[in-house]
Amino acid sequence: MKSGLLIGLFASLLWFCTKLIFFWSGWSSDSVNGFVFLNMFLATFAVAFGLYLVKKKGDESNVMTDIKNAMAPGVAYAVLTSIFIYLYYGKIDTEYNKRQLIKTYAQINKVLSDSVQVKKIKTENAKLRNYSKKQLFNEMKKSPEMFFSAQFTMTLTLLALMIYVTLNSLIISVVYRKLIFRT
Repeated sequence: MKSGLLIGLFASLLWFCTKLIFFWSGWSSDSVNGFVFLNMFLATFAVAFGLYLVKKKGDESNVMTDIKNAMAPGVAYAVLTSIFIYLYYGKIDTEYNKRQLIKTYAQINKVLSDSVQVKKIKTENAKLRNYSKKQLFNEMKKSPEMFFSAQFTMTLTLLALMIYVTLNSLIISVVYRKLIFRT
């Protein structure tokens, strides 16, 4: 297996193990900000270190080859991490999405308890004009139910990481060419 792919695999396993350690220790909370930043750091690490190993070999390359070599570990990281996220939220911490839905339902109920807000919702959407509060609740909860699913989280993560990895590959390739390896 190429070293770039191994770096992507290593970084992805590191993220997944960290997530599992936090979950099993009970430190895991409903805030995902720390894990998002760790995810971004490890994606950048995979791209930068993977390209560094290729450039260190000293083979002739052009900008496009450097970008391709930088993307290989990044794409491996993105795909594997997205699969791990699906497994984590779909099989391991299934309660996370349920807790998020309960919070969202409470916010919807709060909005629906305010008659001014209900009137505003009904005037903005002609389809909802004749709905009761229960029907409005059922209509408003459809979107969060889709959003807080393991499949949606995996898809969103994969999309975001692929964009992030692509941009990182471009920037890091240029930085390496202009500042570090001077080619």
